[in-house]
Amino acid sequence: MTIDTGWSTERITRIPAIIASLERDKGMSVTWFQFDPNLIVTLGRQYRSCEEAIKELVANAWDADATIVEITLPQPMTTDPIIINDDGNGISPNHIQEHFMRVGYDRRQDRGETTPKGRQVRGSKGIGKFAGLQIAETMTVTTVHEHQQSCVVLNKDNLRSLVTIQVR
Repeated sequence: MTIDTGWSTERITRIPAIIASLERDKGMSVTWFQFDPNLIVTLGRQYRSCEEAIKELVANAWDADATIVEITLPQPMTTDPIIINDDGNGISPNHIQEHFMRVGYDRRQDRGETTPKGRQVRGSKGIGKFAGLQIAETMTVTTVHEHQQSCVVLNKDNLRSLVTIQVR
């Protein structure tokens, strides 16, 4: 059996036809992995402290070639948010759909070991984006790419039923 891991958008759109062909021509039954959206919360728990989670989110800014990262911490004993702003490359709406929302996506396979500015890429498992869920009930990622703003909202309570993507 050969497993081709070089999936492209064109190949993904052909999956239904490929499955029908396997079932019809080879008499095979096709089944899929499934996962509960709670897996996202579980993956976020790998960051055992607030500091580790913030470090991971700063590493994401590094991978986006940010030169400035600002971290705003809340006043003690408040429910104010932790805010991490950077001047990185941003994420296009298409990239959000094709890559950011894909759990386990390894950017190194598609774009190599270095960033456009020549930095060594830190991320490799495609789960660092969930670090914020270790330190907050709701994580909002707002990004601007080529003058297009997108916003992804992940809420722990809603993960069992729906992950909301708002693209503006």
